[in-house]
Amino acid sequence: MEAVLELDDIQGYIIRGYAHMQYSRFVLLNITDAVSAKQWLGEIESSVTTAKHIPDKAALPHTNLNIAFTSKGLYALGMLPENAATFNPAFREGMITPHRQRILGDEGTNAPKNWIWGGTEDAADKLHVLLMVFGRDKQTCLNYYEGLRSAYTSKGFTEIKAIDGQTLPKNKEHFGFRDGISQPAIKGSGKAGLENDTVNAGEFILGYKNEYNVYPDSPLLSVDQGNMNLLSADAEGSGKKDLGRNGSYLVMRQMEQDVNKFWTFMNERTRNKDGSINEKESI
Repeated sequence: MEAVLELDDIQGYIIRGYAHMQYSRFVLLNITDAVSAKQWLGEIESSVTTAKHIPDKAALPHTNLNIAFTSKGLYALGMLPENAATFNPAFREGMITPHRQRILGDEGTNAPKNWIWGGTEDAADKLHVLLMVFGRDKQTCLNYYEGLRSAYTSKGFTEIKAIDGQTLPKNKEHFGFRDGISQPAIKGSGKAGLENDTVNAGEFILGYKNEYNVYPDSPLLSVDQGNMNLLSADAEGSGKKDLGRNGSYLVMRQMEQDVNKFWTFMNERTRNKDGSINEKESI
């Protein structure tokens, strides 16, 4: 039986992808005043875009807003260590420890010491919040961002870095391939997909069963904190409150793509028998 997703409580970017949004700005923030920061987060709660399906394309919003927190950010907002310890180890550990570097292959030129941002322990500790701002065009996005910025800079946040993204012509990515063609559809999301390209919600969203028909590990509150009535009970019946339900883990990495080197490699490996370039396979 297909799970019924609580779309009003799930952030839209997890499911929708915002294909109609042509411009985006990802803003890395540091929390300097937890009290003021929590006040501002409460003020923008109703502005956060949910996964609720909008069938009428003409009614799609001109801007979208989503937000994510690092483990350090949760600490900065006052989360108790006992509760923070229930999150996934990879989330708590981050990406720059020797252990994570080995797992992710971040060595040599890819080592954290060579990163543009977040590559040192001090820098990583200051990364608390990721604000994801989207607009139907560049000016719409940046206008929306400026409005948000004028508010959060006076409410306990310092901006570390802003990274812009823009949809390329014909919806292609940098190497020239059509973007998003292998994106799976999540069952119960209202988004259609090929029969063999749909997955159970628990593969991406906490609080629902995955393809193994089990619930993925979710952060459960070990100690009462905040308004416990806002949280659902653990679906597996532990009696604890599930802080993760309807949430997901997000990876934010800024990567360099060497288009020239990629296609040089492809051309070299697909040469015709006479040594000439296989034009049919190149772009």
